Amino acid sequence: MRGAIVFFLTLFFSSAALGQQAAPPSRAASKSVCLIPVVGHKFDVKKIGVMVFGNGLEEIAVDSWGIDELIVRKVGTVLGNRFTVRRINFPKATLAALESPGGGLFRNTTAEWDQAVAAAARASGKCDLTISVYRTGAAFSNTNQTLFGLGIVSYGAELMGSYYLFAHFAIRIYDGNTFAVLKTEVARTETTLASVLTGVGGLTRRVDKTWWPETPQAAVQSAQIRDGIRTLVNQSLEKTLPGML
Repeated sequence: MRGAIVFFLTLFFSSAALGQQAAPPSRAASKSVCLIPVVGHKFDVKKIGVMVFGNGLEEIAVDSWGIDELIVRKVGTVLGNRFTVRRINFPKATLAALESPGGGLFRNTTAEWDQAVAAAARASGKCDLTISVYRTGAAFSNTNQTLFGLGIVSYGAELMGSYYLFAHFAIRIYDGNTFAVLKTEVARTETTLASVLTGVGGLTRRVDKTWWPETPQAAVQSAQIRDGIRTLVNQSLEKTLPGML
């Protein structure tokens, strides 16, 4: 009888230990991230001519491409189990005001952006960290032209020109309580020899003339352009974000 009791007690405690070992790790310890992506609402079709009169710019809406949704998924994948990522909607009217030109010589757009991010995050609930992913600009080669956000650019004479896709954006991390800026980095991929030789830096990919849309609006319907931009965004998040957290 005593042997039976010892056996069942041993079995009981062994089962309890196994149950504790088999329990899945808790996600309660993971930190929360409020994510504000505002990159994928606009696409530029830009021409940079040999002379200034050859320059041109058309902006088109590309919300249907789902670039911001792609950013949310990719950030969640890159951060893995360490963080719980929650998207925060950014008011369209606020974004339009921030991207509008003007405001005078002393306008501080960086401070305006930080204040708007803090307001949107506070209105949506507390997170340990807030991350904004937003359009930025980069000078193009040895010209006086700047490329902003997502787009395609033709450079030079029509018959001898060169063509590039570009995706210029930055990642900015804030403390979720004070909204002090913890880190900011421009999204990037590997530096190539071609980019060094041509002076075309930033997040760009050289393409051929067949990529150029017949009309600016035709770019919206181009799966080739859409997928090319999505690839640039994906690759740059994989390269840039892990080292920031």
